[in-house]
Amino acid sequence: MNVLFQKRLKECREDAKLSQASLAKKLGMRSGVVGNWESGIREPSLSLIEHIAHILEVSPSYLVGWELQHEPQKQINSNLLLKCTLSIEIEEGATE
Repeated sequence: MNVLFQKRLKECREDAKLSQASLAKKLGMRSGVVGNWESGIREPSLSLIEHIAHILEVSPSYLVGWELQHEPQKQINSNLLLKCTLSIEIEEGATE
């Protein structure tokens, strides 16, 4: 990785109001691993970067420095999705 990844990981983690230990716990890892990434001692795998990005609600591309600007990932509101699904099912059922 690079220094930009280390910086963005820390910034995004702090924006998400997560400590290093709490992010590690969400990833199912030991507490010191995030500190190792942020200091450049170790690097996460690409698949792990995807998981980290998902938790921090950023794109993996932004996290590793391929995108210049951070645009928060849009979360699908599960209640809205359920309402839309139910309304489609009701409309389809009415035409049968």
